[in-house]
Amino acid sequence: MRLFHIFLSVVVLGFSFSFGLLLWEYSDIDAYFDELYLSRAADSFLSQRQGGATLDSADPASLETFSKIDLNLLSEVYDIVQEHYIDYEYLDSRELEEGVVRGFVESLDDRYSEYFDIEETEVFHDVLSGDFEWIGAVIATHELGVRIERIIAGSPAKANNLRAGDIIVRADKTGLAGFSTAEAVQEISGPAGTVVELEIIRPEENETFTKTITRQKITIPSVSSEITDDGTGYIFLSIFWENTDREFQTELQKLVLDERVNGLVLDLRDNGGGFLETAVGILSNFIEKNELLVRTVYRDPRQNESFFSLGNTLPDIPVVVLVNENSASASEITAGALREYGLAVLVGQNTFGKGSVQRPFVLSDGSEVKITIAEWLTPGGDQINEVGITPDVVVDFQDEDYDSQYDRQRAVAEVILQSWIEAGDRIAGLDAAQSQIALLAGGQSDDTPESPESPESDGE
Repeated sequence: MRLFHIFLSVVVLGFSFSFGLLLWEYSDIDAYFDELYLSRAADSFLSQRQGGATLDSADPASLETFSKIDLNLLSEVYDIVQEHYIDYEYLDSRELEEGVVRGFVESLDDRYSEYFDIEETEVFHDVLSGDFEWIGAVIATHELGVRIERIIAGSPAKANNLRAGDIIVRADKTGLAGFSTAEAVQEISGPAGTVVELEIIRPEENETFTKTITRQKITIPSVSSEITDDGTGYIFLSIFWENTDREFQTELQKLVLDERVNGLVLDLRDNGGGFLETAVGILSNFIEKNELLVRTVYRDPRQNESFFSLGNTLPDIPVVVLVNENSASASEITAGALREYGLAVLVGQNTFGKGSVQRPFVLSDGSEVKITIAEWLTPGGDQINEVGITPDVVVDFQDEDYDSQYDRQRAVAEVILQSWIEAGDRIAGLDAAQSQIALLAGGQSDDTPESPESPESDGE
């Protein structure tokens, strides 16, 4: 399935749309995006500004193998087409070139390595310039139209209860079967305040329905917080943007300095990721200085990197982290590290499973190719790419929750948090809360997890 990455205009660039959920690598992200996009960097790109690796030291043996590809075969096929194909005079040479390049990249069989033609790249630039209104969903091509991969927090799609897995088969009067993602985006997008009628198939319920959705620009703050009546501090992270770690620390300090606050719910649901250094900054509020937070692993081991905590500032308080199928990339780095160090309980749904790093390359004609160059691992060495992270307590929304706007997952999180506070211990608190969890979660809670061992730093 080929994802085309369209980015919502959130805090200038915001969430990843159809480009999927990316970690992008570059040693100087600001200079790079000035050169590449004449704009600021987008969300969902986990930049490695702190000593980012390059591809200059690729394995010579691998390069030798790669160089054995027989390009003469391509030339031979071209000659045959040129001499014998009946409709050769009607062929578009540009389309042929793009087809060759696209087919080559698709043959890598990697959902995140992609070629973008000039038109698709222009759509991306429109998004970066802020001239793009959307419904707020990550889409990918499907034989019946386009499939929703993710829903963006605070978006029109979220407000209209669209879900991952829904298939959009029609936009207004235009059927989307056979459309590329770029073509589908053009049909669905439009000026803010205008409406689009979507015909949608929900496969798991064997249901077809229509939704009339008002397009809008999404300008959600990257961090918001509140204190509940029972003294629970709540922080919602919508994105790991460039300054989100500083905004997070400001909100966190407000909460921990408030005498009413006795625990924290950190909400990473529908958060598709962002800057790696931002995840490091946020985790540093919780995890002791110099402890390993995340590793990036490249083809060439000499490029491998480890990122360590800058030093924690948070008092020892219980933390419950909310995740769902749209929590990806930097969200998974954060959730995984907090759990592996025994500092948090994870509640919600299995996360997206975005554990790879991509780098974009601008081609001579202005088109672009994005290639996976690395993977990242949790502190304990777990690889989550295409797998995701399973929460300690699995809670799915019920159908009635969407209509009543009942946040079942957060309700379970707050029950666990209060039980932890009363028991004075994470595992004991989980054990004591099992009956309430089962009641709220509809019997879907997992068994009480064993206390995870804190990972050892590799000293890199």
